[in-house]
Amino acid sequence: AFLIIPASGESKAIEKNFPAKYNYDDVIESINESTNEFSQIALGRFIKNVFDKDNRFIKELRHALYLGYDRKINVEASLNSIAKLCDPPRGRVGIFAIVTYNYDDLLEYYLDEINIKFYSIVQPNEIPSMNEIPIYHVHGFLPQNGTITPELEKSVIFGEFEYHNQYTDPYSWQNLLQLNLLREKTVLFIGLS
Repeated sequence: AFLIIPASGESKAIEKNFPAKYNYDDVIESINESTNEFSQIALGRFIKNVFDKDNRFIKELRHALYLGYDRKINVEASLNSIAKLCDPPRGRVGIFAIVTYNYDDLLEYYLDEINIKFYSIVQPNEIPSMNEIPIYHVHGFLPQNGTITPELEKSVIFGEFEYHNQYTDPYSWQNLLQLNLLREKTVLFIGLS
């Protein structure tokens, strides 16, 4: 089995840091009017373009992801339940892999707290050991702490351009990975938004 965790409103999280020269509500309204439907992908492209002009998009996105979050376990949180699913029963294999569309490292934090070994993957050449659960961040990964390497920065799929490039490439490692897991394993889809 493996888990797929959909993205959870990352573009909304960046609202607090939106540049003053743009009115966030006006931007959303103009996107709504032009598409007749709220488009998170179009909004993501706009936000990324605004922040990329100052080369601060990734920094602002990471800041918005963890704004107000303190590191402590909530036993009633969905992430706590997901982490416990990854603890294999005695004599059984358990969860094979996790695929997440979230950029954050919150699942990793919960797994670490209950001593489950994992390996966060954002590139095709990363290979976990046999005793680690691979966590595939197919839309990118921005851990709360540490340096944002060029590889991590490049891994983030946020706007329309990156999203369509990834999903129109039938040979991207993200697409091949997901297709193989869907074909070969039992799947549990979990939505957290």
